[in-house]
Amino acid sequence: MGLAIGDYGQDGDQDIFVSNAGTSIPDFLTTGDIQDNQRHETRWILMRNESGMKFSNLTEDQNLYGYGFAWGAQFEDLNLDGEVDLLVAQNYVKRPLYKWGPLPGKALLQINAPEGEAFYQVQGLGSENKHFGQSPLIVDLDSDGRADLLWLNMVGPLKVFLNRSEGNFLTVKVPDRVDTLGATVRVTLKGGKTLSRQVIASTGLMTEPTPDVHFGLGQVSEIESVEMITLNGARAEILSPAINGTITLNP
Repeated sequence: MGLAIGDYGQDGDQDIFVSNAGTSIPDFLTTGDIQDNQRHETRWILMRNESGMKFSNLTEDQNLYGYGFAWGAQFEDLNLDGEVDLLVAQNYVKRPLYKWGPLPGKALLQINAPEGEAFYQVQGLGSENKHFGQSPLIVDLDSDGRADLLWLNMVGPLKVFLNRSEGNFLTVKVPDRVDTLGATVRVTLKGGKTLSRQVIASTGLMTEPTPDVHFGLGQVSEIESVEMITLNGARAEILSPAINGTITLNP
């Protein structure tokens, strides 16, 4: 149904999340013409990139098993704590059940809860979308450098939430060109920890995210360097940029 790509494990490799019909529709209604030797999977899937084109299914380990019908999805650090979160649009316009009891759309924060570090729906975040969602979009609407959230809906009005999180952050503006597609942006923090993002098109569901990339820094107040490397090997780097603002890299 939907696709999100991002380095949720902060190990430099891009991980994959795929949304699905989930638990909302009985499996026998979605089998279609599937063959006996084919796998029928209706649940959400989170695949961690182990490098070398090998992936591990960590859906249950990361608390993403058992959710309902979903569409487009995006990874983003909403609360600017340095951990990548997950946004998932929900509700199926042709199923009357959702008109009477719509799903809220998911803003799942990656936090270290008593049950372990995983993705959790946090009460009181204030970013619900009970319309018939198509996809979340990430864009800095008020030009303050923080990643804001826009729910694009198939039926119902747009819903926009401005990010007022208090953590430190950095936004990297990337030229919207063919040669920057697939580029990797790395932020090296004071102390050596590295955060990474890739410029990836066509995630969500029939949507095109901004090429700009956003980094939550939590309480980190100093960055050693920011580097962008394109697929053809071109590089651009800025040393010791100021935090809580926007910089531009143009390889």
